[in-house]
Amino acid sequence: MVKTISETLDASKRVTNYIQSKRSTPLTVNVGGETVSRPSFNRMMAAAIIEINNNTNQNIRTDSVDDPSNPMGGLPENKLLKADYIDAAQRTKDFIEANKKMPNYINTPLGQMSPYNFMDMYSRALNFYADEKYLPAFIYTNSLGGGTSPSQPTQPSVPDDLKPYLDKTANCQVNDPVIQNLAKQFTTAEQAFNYVRDVYGYDYYYNTRRGALGTYRDKIGNCVDLSHLLIAILRAMGIPAMYRHVLAQFKSGQIGHVYVRAYVNGEYVALDASNNNNGYNNIVSWKLVQVYNNYRELPF
Repeated sequence: MVKTISETLDASKRVTNYIQSKRSTPLTVNVGGETVSRPSFNRMMAAAIIEINNNTNQNIRTDSVDDPSNPMGGLPENKLLKADYIDAAQRTKDFIEANKKMPNYINTPLGQMSPYNFMDMYSRALNFYADEKYLPAFIYTNSLGGGTSPSQPTQPSVPDDLKPYLDKTANCQVNDPVIQNLAKQFTTAEQAFNYVRDVYGYDYYYNTRRGALGTYRDKIGNCVDLSHLLIAILRAMGIPAMYRHVLAQFKSGQIGHVYVRAYVNGEYVALDASNNNNGYNNIVSWKLVQVYNNYRELPF
């Protein structure tokens, strides 16, 4: 039988949700009313990535595919670039069609991708495409072995006084499905920070204009709106995050500025996604003059 790209995308979204909630990869996947095996769906995802990249969007066959005989591999924490994950998808599809089974691993520039890496990463890539209407520039890897789920660092229990910093607030729509789904793409605060810093442009204006959802939609924002979006994602991931309002010394002079403080693994990290030169817990685009306040909900 054949399935549409849309049906494959819908199934990929459910696979991503399954992996994030169950901490394991599913043995079978329902695609357009048909139940297919894990290796069969891996082939479908590889084919979908290729069709989308080629802008052909042909229907995808639900071929019968056997499990790998000796699955192995596991990628280090890193980013697999678009050209590399498309190449891996093509080689995986070619191997399956020649051998009628999933390969034990797939070679990439980062190392050996296990079949479970593949299911996790490619479902997230297709999930991203379903939301954004373009393929991601890279996929975050996770070190997956035999049938396990993403290696998401265990957060220490959130102190009671920080639990309010997980809730939705004005312009920080934590519970919105768009934010919830976006948060599932990441397993660490650093990944979420890198995403906002790298994907979203900076626009100079005062105070809130777009909020988290508007910034997500427009792909641009000032320091306030970029903070709204990053905080919404972090809170949806279960990471307490707050706004910090400061007087900052830029090369152009002193001005009020907003960035994010997140509580990660028992300590605070400083995250400023408004400048591409800033790193995770490493702000280099300005120097602190004065801290005005920390906010759970930003009043401006």
